[in-house]
Amino acid sequence: MSEAGPSPIKVAVETKEQVRIGAAVLGVSQAEFVGKAVCEYVQRHAGELHEGLQSARKALALGEDATLAHMTGASVEDVKRVTGR
Repeated sequence: MSEAGPSPIKVAVETKEQVRIGAAVLGVSQAEFVGKAVCEYVQRHAGELHEGLQSARKALALGEDATLAHMTGASVEDVKRVTGR
């Protein structure tokens, strides 16, 4: 894994403790532990992530209203009503 500068993220206290203990037990840094966990998660959920990207691409192709609807979870009709388009 490549090393990057500090990138603090906020997690629940329980999650932080799991990371701390898991890294210690495996003898790796907390950053390496989290990096491996994220890689595994992405691999396990590749199909869902792909579907999400496809949905976002479709929304982008349909224009601003569809993109905003996709980002907010609102319907395109609601976006058009609010934006007056």
